[in-house]
Amino acid sequence: MKPIIISCFCLLFILDLYSQPKKALEFYKDSNFEAALNEWNILLHAGAKGEDLYYNIATSYLQLENYPKAILFYNKALKWNPHCKSCHQNLRIARNKAGVDNFEIPEFFLKRFWHSILFLIQPFYWFIGFCVFLSIGIACNLFFNYLPEFLKKRNSIYLVYFIGFVFFIFAWEGDATRNESKQLIIMQVSKLYSSPDQNSESKLDLPAGQSARFVDQIKDWIKIETPELDLGWVEKSSVEFISL
Repeated sequence: MKPIIISCFCLLFILDLYSQPKKALEFYKDSNFEAALNEWNILLHAGAKGEDLYYNIATSYLQLENYPKAILFYNKALKWNPHCKSCHQNLRIARNKAGVDNFEIPEFFLKRFWHSILFLIQPFYWFIGFCVFLSIGIACNLFFNYLPEFLKKRNSIYLVYFIGFVFFIFAWEGDATRNESKQLIIMQVSKLYSSPDQNSESKLDLPAGQSARFVDQIKDWIKIETPELDLGWVEKSSVEFISL
């Protein structure tokens, strides 16, 4: 009896999660952005991920004028899909509203080219491609005698394995790059200190919504580098990492 009850509760929980996006969209259409955000956050806390989820959360925060949070989640969406045009457009709007400078160092063209290939499709689909080519290679070896003459050349089978290996590298690198947590957002107006101590020299004031790169950490202090290449320390409680 207990397994049946537990199964029923699990089923109800799953059905409730599936209803969250519909509820959230209805609230959003009614301009009830607070309620919509609550529904999106239920999915987020349940472990859901994805471009659409992060984008919808960011847009809800944008409508609620919580610009640092909007900037954070638009960046999360762009981590999932760097080609999201709406994310780029709304991120610029959120930064302008927050009064944050949009200065960014241009990405080296070879790195930009590599990322354009890497995120041409999601890492999951690169991995599916790897599994397909690996299966084809194994099948060719197992049924070698039944293959057409042009496939009986070992170079053809090696090529299949090589393509599969390339797909695996793209899947691995794409997932590692997407889950890298070196970038962060300043969530409240903060001072950039010269050392991890509030009594140290304050180098400059950082606006809420400012992006930065993680460099080091000592206890409750984070060393960061701003887009303008200023180095310094901020309190850990004042930042959130752009992690998925």
